Amino acid sequence: MALSFRNLAVALLVLFGLLWWMLRGDPEAEVREAHQVLLEQIIKTDDETAPALLLKARALAGLFADPVEISGTAEGLAGVYSPEELGNLIVRLRTVFDTIELTFTELAIEFPGDENAIVRFAATLRGQARLAGDQERLEQRGVTTRMRLIGGDWLFTEIVLEGQ
Repeated sequence: MALSFRNLAVALLVLFGLLWWMLRGDPEAEVREAHQVLLEQIIKTDDETAPALLLKARALAGLFADPVEISGTAEGLAGVYSPEELGNLIVRLRTVFDTIELTFTELAIEFPGDENAIVRFAATLRGQARLAGDQERLEQRGVTTRMRLIGGDWLFTEIVLEGQ
């Protein structure tokens, strides 16, 4: 029995549909991964090089939508930024510290729509300032992030800091 063009097209469509279904990501896992990448880009060790800083700024910019808003108790950082501006701002703030340890715990993810996510979690930042004699800085805050699925990637559209 010869395979007609119509049957071949149907078979290929079913195959592509099955592959798409199998390869598409789990939205919750993708949102968690975006938060993990953000965390890894903010963490700083004392042996970081200048080229690594440039790479971090680019990687950070790739996590944010245009525009992205910072609000809440952001101590002078509240505002609306382009992804590049926010990435560069985070890199500049990192230069104040020799080391930064950051943890996100208790991530609660909800999806009010197919392409929107709201994540609430606790964040703890422990940093050692560059200036001699400065004590270690410890901050604990509640954080709410809003994300949107843009071009296949979950990007941060808003970060709300609470507490402190």
